[in-house]
Formats: sequence, structure tokens, C-alpha cells
Amino acid sequence: MNCNSLMEALQTISASLGYTPTTLSQLHQTLHQSGLPIALVRAPKIVSIEGERERRVEYKVVVNLLIDSKPEERLCPEVMSRLAADGEQLLRTLSERSDVLSVGRMGMEIHSRPLTVAGDAAIMISASVVMLECK
Repeated sequence: MNCNSLMEALQTISASLGYTPTTLSQLHQTLHQSGLPIALVRAPKIVSIEGERERRVEYKVVVNLLIDSKPEERLCPEVMSRLAADGEQLLRTLSERSDVLSVGRMGMEIHSRPLTVAGDAAIMISASVVMLECK
């Protein structure tokens, strides 16, 4: 699996959780066409590469999950709980793939302000993903 297929996997998993996957460059178009919920999938970044024939590649992945929310509900425990549960499920499903060796250094950060003009509640999910690439 390379960087592009890792991004495709994140988008597929996000879609299976009920989110419309998108990239930063397509966020506003996706918002107008599909509305919320949206999974903003950032391009994975290579952190390290080890080995020659069987390369262990570590990527940093970041996904922002956005759901519709009224301003007064944005930071309520129920909304944040739902976003956190979806984030955990996304990473758990990713870790179950046969081409993923490990998912670690997982983090979640609640956005205190909406990321779009639509008035969303959002959480940023980040993790380190180690994969084996054979040449």
C-alpha cells in the first residue's frame, strides 16, 4: 500500500461510517453538494522508511470529522462522544486491514470553532500508521 491507497482506504472507511469523504481543496464544493457529515481526509505524510526489500513505512494520518450541530450543542458531551466513537472506529477498522502493521500514537482534538460556514461540530483524528511495502 502506498500513500494514495492509504488515503483511499481512509476515505472508504469514512464513507462506511456515514461521512462524505473529501479533501481540503474540495471541502466547500462537497459541503454544498452533499452537506454534513463530512470526513476531511488529509494526505498522509511519510514519517520514516526502514528497510530495502521489505520497507516499513510510517505515515502520519489526519482526518477531521464534521457533523451538523447547533452552536449551543457544538461542545456538548453527546456530540463529542459521537465524534470520538466514530474516530475510534475509523482507526480500529484501518488497523484491521491486512496491509497495516500497526496504528499508534492516536490522538483526538476537539475543534472549539466550526471549520465551515455551515456551523459544524468537528474533531481531528490523528495517528501513526506503519505499513509493509514489498519491492
